[in-house]
Amino acid sequence: MRKALNIFTATVMAFVFTACSPAGGITTFTAAVENMPSNFDPQIASASEDLLVIENIYDGLFENIHGDVVNNLAEDYSVSSDGRTYTIKIKDGCTYIYKTNNDRKDEVDGLPVTADDFVFALQRVCDPSTHSPYIDDFSNIRNARAVKNGASPSTLGVYAADEYTLVIQLEKPDYNFIEKLCSSAAFPCNRDFFNSCGGAYGLSIENMLTNGPFRLSYLDSEGGNATLVRNRETGGYLSRIRLKLARQDEFQSLYESDSISGYFSYDKYSGDTTSVQDFDSSVLCLVFNSRKTGLSNENIRQALSWYAFGFTNSGANMQAVSSVNSIFPAAVSIGGKPVNQAVGGHTPSYMRHEPKSLLQQGMSRLRITKLESMTVLMPSDSIYSLIYENINQLWQRDLGLYFTIEYLPSSQISQRVNRKDFDIAFMPLTPNSDTPYGILEIFSLYDRQVADYTRQAKGMTDQTAAVSVIKSAQQRILESALCAPMGSESTYFYCKSYFKDIFANPFTRVINLKHTQVN
Repeated sequence: MRKALNIFTATVMAFVFTACSPAGGITTFTAAVENMPSNFDPQIASASEDLLVIENIYDGLFENIHGDVVNNLAEDYSVSSDGRTYTIKIKDGCTYIYKTNNDRKDEVDGLPVTADDFVFALQRVCDPSTHSPYIDDFSNIRNARAVKNGASPSTLGVYAADEYTLVIQLEKPDYNFIEKLCSSAAFPCNRDFFNSCGGAYGLSIENMLTNGPFRLSYLDSEGGNATLVRNRETGGYLSRIRLKLARQDEFQSLYESDSISGYFSYDKYSGDTTSVQDFDSSVLCLVFNSRKTGLSNENIRQALSWYAFGFTNSGANMQAVSSVNSIFPAAVSIGGKPVNQAVGGHTPSYMRHEPKSLLQQGMSRLRITKLESMTVLMPSDSIYSLIYENINQLWQRDLGLYFTIEYLPSSQISQRVNRKDFDIAFMPLTPNSDTPYGILEIFSLYDRQVADYTRQAKGMTDQTAAVSVIKSAQQRILESALCAPMGSESTYFYCKSYFKDIFANPFTRVINLKHTQVN
């Protein structure tokens, strides 16, 4: 799903299968999450555990299934000749589901989903008082910038031509707009129900009005449990989704003991009852915190990067690894095409220099004789850990630099980098969307020029122009050694083979279970 989300907030999940129940063959998928979901407002929520629930309890206009955009509630749509007006016909007969024990049930159960619900959803996204993280994605809607600056949301270029016809007017043509409408931010929001919640919309079961195949029927945040049930029982499909807190370091052993039916991993695993989805969604990288005094100088970063870039000087067996010179995983795309085909890679000029000379230049410019003590975060769950350790040994041998090593799971390293709580990190760089912007945004935190490039590219509606700016941003990142890409790495989603039609997103670690069947 193409969203501008923070790339290091993805929560790793595993899934437990309850085979069947004596009462009617109930089938259940239990998702083990590292944090319990707490925000079910589609226009605001961005954490993976929240999006896992939202993805399965709401239906939007369109749906992204492994990169293919398909109609969901949209029966059909057309685009004007100038590319600025989208007219979307919504399917008749789609309704909200609301089942609790309070008195408001009769008011909304079976309420039709109409064009105005999508109008209100997009107005909320563009209204700065909502504080939606998706506001920039929809800033090309006519008058969106004026709304952001205080104009009434009613002036936004979105309106209902009739009960089931939605019209969206853009400032400029946008090659990627339909894919943006796959976002949870574009899920429907009933205006009257929202207003009745008194500021608590999406924060409890009683304050949710959803229209997807599942509904959230039970939530115990303190106890670490939640249950989603299918609204209408259909033979062969999942009946329930359960959530419970779990530790990520137990996932593989639980899977091997058949307690868990599926999980995401960077490591290869094989089993007789396992089906595998393989995504080339990560780039192994050396990442520097340029806000640290010793690493604020790019010559010092370049000296360290020299040993990692493309595995060239890492001591790795080049027949056993796949080197890269791009910060973007192969699965990342722009306009439906692989971004690496459009942008290409880049080998920085510092690779032609001696690392010891680069280090001396940097220390001279900082007027220091030695680097401060630093810690290198190493992934404890990667098959490439030996290469990481070898690079550290080369720093000791050639540069006389001795750093402390701390081993952590890759997900925890990502969280540390996101918080800027690190010095140097070896990590698989995995965005939480299939666009290049998630990768660029992390380096925007450390470099103003990269931030400017990223902001420009995200605001462009012409694909060729966006590609040119993205290319410049990558060159800036690599030349200044904010990051040294080494090689590509796959993300695997393993699950028991009796599950069919699970759509796993390797970037968000969210799965779409709406269409999942159990054999």
